[in-house]
Amino acid sequence: MRRSLHVIRSIAPCGGGTSVSVPELAGALSRTGRYANRLVAFCDPEEDTSSYCVPDADLSILPWRPWELLSGSLRRRLHELVASSDIIQIHGIWEPQCMAVGRLASTAGVPYLVSAHGMLDPWAVRNKRWKKWFYSLLIERPNLNRAACLRALTQSEIGDYRAFGLTPPATVIPNGISIPQTAPDAFFEQYPGLRGRDLVLFLSRIHRKKGIHMLCRVWASVQPSFPDAHLVLAGPDYEDTLRSVRQLVSELNLECSVTFTGLLDYRGKWSALCAASMFVLPSYSEGFSTAILEAMAAGLPVIATHQCHFPELAPVGCGELIEPEPVELERALRRLLTASPAERREIGARGRSLVEREYSWAQIGEKMADVYDWVLGGPKPACVLDGDASPCDPTTR
Repeated sequence: MRRSLHVIRSIAPCGGGTSVSVPELAGALSRTGRYANRLVAFCDPEEDTSSYCVPDADLSILPWRPWELLSGSLRRRLHELVASSDIIQIHGIWEPQCMAVGRLASTAGVPYLVSAHGMLDPWAVRNKRWKKWFYSLLIERPNLNRAACLRALTQSEIGDYRAFGLTPPATVIPNGISIPQTAPDAFFEQYPGLRGRDLVLFLSRIHRKKGIHMLCRVWASVQPSFPDAHLVLAGPDYEDTLRSVRQLVSELNLECSVTFTGLLDYRGKWSALCAASMFVLPSYSEGFSTAILEAMAAGLPVIATHQCHFPELAPVGCGELIEPEPVELERALRRLLTASPAERREIGARGRSLVEREYSWAQIGEKMADVYDWVLGGPKPACVLDGDASPCDPTTR
């Protein structure tokens, strides 16, 4: 059986959606019976990795010592893993392990794919743009252009690849989802005072790009009209954003209508989704939100921005698709909070049906395996698009 290697910076739960979706992808590929998969992730010195696992795939946890990616024992170990693989998928960009694995694969003659996971979205490219301009000129763009194929999570991400001046063929293969069979009651066990309330759930990293400050300001305008409504902000702090969000909640006198849960484990996450009345993610930049898939799978109406790259929300009628603007967010919240529970259930049911139909990991695994087969000399799948791009300066986007 052919061997596939996946490389990611981290699968720590605080790492966001990729810490879930990448292990799931590796497992889904293994379950096709066409590839034996290994996932390589790196860990920080203080990180407890004892609970990490990748169902149906092998896992290698390496110490995060970036200086050893150029020379040393870490590079030698990576070389062994690369050389023993038939194909490689690098998850993420802008990080030293991506460059190191790309170069090792090129030297060893092993083809590799790259999944940017939304990191070339215009908002993301503009963030720290001068640092990224220099890095992309010397390292990132050459590394990406040597890829056998670029995997995009959305059609929009194909455009991001091309706007960045990348010429390899590309394919759109989104993330999938595994829906649990039971609904745990852990959320109300921990927060009994919220039982019976209309819970508006934000489930993501606490980061400024997620529009969380805007959400709090809008909540201050909306909540007085809906005294039974309560905003739940669930997720880990990122880049010390939590401090400013807590301060804003205090300034707006929202302490009685906002609850911070911190990072939720698997059981806690699905319990919060099952307890909620609706889901909101007013993000300025997303690759492909696993949280939106999870909310739809839980049967929740969803409020999301166009920048979340989930255009199916509007035509399917499973939520509100808005621009990341306070006026639009307020209108969407008021529309769903005004809707009856029966109406919300109907909206949510349409979303769950879409997820079950289009986003199962079994389907995603087969599509990814088809692309791997093509890279290794097989027939070209219909989902692969030929390369066509013109070089550009990413800092001008």
